[in-house]
Amino acid sequence: MVFTGGETAGLARVKEYIWEKDLLRVYKDTRDGLLGPDYSSHFSPWLALGCISPRHIYEEVKSYEATRVANQSTYWLVFELLWRDYFRFLGMKHGDQLFFRAGISCVQYKWSEDQEVFQRW
Repeated sequence: MVFTGGETAGLARVKEYIWEKDLLRVYKDTRDGLLGPDYSSHFSPWLALGCISPRHIYEEVKSYEATRVANQSTYWLVFELLWRDYFRFLGMKHGDQLFFRAGISCVQYKWSEDQEVFQRW
């Protein structure tokens, strides 16, 4: 799959995925496959760069549910858009602290650094 940048390409992908190929219907079953253009939505590059908005995708999903079908796949695409935004805002708020050993709550955990136990694991 070739990713062409820009809003026009992003909107075309949304239209193709949801309406032309009707792949939203089976999103929940194919979202983790990641092999080829028909597995998962592949909206991420356009979302990450602001070429398409989560709100636009949400509105398309709601239109799809009203005209075709509302199922677990439509639920999961919206749920994962929310999850994506949650972690984006969490990262904006906490920055690289998100990746610190103490995490965003600054809790110091006692880590075992026993190499023998690690090797057995």
